[in-house]
Parts: sequence; structure tokens; C-alpha cells
Amino acid sequence: MSARPNPTTALSRAAGNGSAARHPQARTARLLFLLALVVVAALSSVVWWSIRGTGSNSPAAQTGTQQSPSRTADDNGGDSARPPVLRAGAFNYHGLAPLQTDQRCDKVSYGKVRAWLAKEPCQEVVRGLFSVRDGDARAAVSVVVVTMPSPEQAEELKSMTDTDGTGNIADLVTDGTVSLPDVPKVAGGEYASSVDGPRVTIVEAAFFADTQNNALLDEIATQALQLGPQMISGR
Repeated sequence: MSARPNPTTALSRAAGNGSAARHPQARTARLLFLLALVVVAALSSVVWWSIRGTGSNSPAAQTGTQQSPSRTADDNGGDSARPPVLRAGAFNYHGLAPLQTDQRCDKVSYGKVRAWLAKEPCQEVVRGLFSVRDGDARAAVSVVVVTMPSPEQAEELKSMTDTDGTGNIADLVTDGTVSLPDVPKVAGGEYASSVDGPRVTIVEAAFFADTQNNALLDEIATQALQLGPQMISGR
């Protein structure tokens, strides 16, 4: 008679066989899980480095400062780091150079005006050079805004600059700040000036090329007198 198998031993073997049968599936599941973790980690690393790289290449990140919003032609004044675009009357005045600000007016003057300003120092001078188009006509326009300590000194300065042969505050072409081959000399061109309290605005303008239209140039120069407040606020 053959021996009957022990039920306990049979059950143990069955359990062992079942575990062995299921083991490859469990191992595959673990491998898939680990592979998923590796993929997630890799994607996270790519995203992190992408964000980090973008930030470090931006001008604000390189300088450690936040960038200011860009100015447009509708802003009053111009960014001191670049030529402004201002508007007065019917004309747009496109800066040919950044605005120049000085506290020593005599250093940027000539003639009798220079000597007078050495004895009667200004508080500030802001100088700009602009290009204006009207149809086929194009003009270069110098605008100088001088702030004196008092309205009386401003009136005296205006009276002196309005007089021929007394000198003036140098425009940016005369002093060599702007050196472009086609920009005309504005000194001795169309002239306009105004005084508002302690502030004097002086404008000189000349056409590019061979344009001849005295009435238009006079209008461009006269309208440019309105640019003073915009230049002061945008310096």
C-alpha cells in the first residue's frame, strides 16, 4: 500500500508553487514602478534646469535688479538710458541721443553766457537733440532746459541768450555729443525760447538736406518749447 501524502505538506508545497508562480509578476511590477520614478525624477530635473537657466540668462537676473517697464511714445519723458520719443503739438520728436543732464551749466556753455553762468550757477541743465518728420521734410531740433535758482535769474539768462553774439548753452551737435554724418548744425538756425518761473527753455532747429520751409521750421521750433516738462520728468 502506498503512503498517503501528508495534507499539511501538500498545502505547503501548493503555497510554495503559487508564490513561485506569482513572483515574476511582482518583480515586473516593482521594476515598472522604479522605472516610473526614474522618469518622473528625470522630467523634474529637466524642468528645474530649464527654469533656472531662463532666469539666469535674463537681464534682471544678471544684474540682480528688476527691469522697469519699457517706455513708449506716450510716456512723458524718455528713459535716460536711451533716446526718448516725445510729442508736442502736431509733431513727434524722436531723440537722436539720450538726454544729457548737468549741474554745471557753465561747463556746457560758450561766449558771454558761459562767463555769466560761472558767476550765476544754475541748478540743472537738461539737453536733448531730436529729429522731426513732416511729410518729406525732416528737421533736427535741439532743446535745452535750464533751471535757475530764481525766476529773476531765469529772465536774465533768457534775455542774454536771445541777444546775438552773446553765446548760448551748447547743443549736442556743437559740443560733439552727437556725431552723425547727416545731422545739420542747429546753432544759428531757427530759434525760440521761453521762460516759466525759474526755468528757461531754448530751442534751435535746422532742416536736413535741402529742405526750405521757414514757416514749418518755425512751427516745429515753437512747438518744441512744450517739451521742457517732459524732458525734466524723463531725465
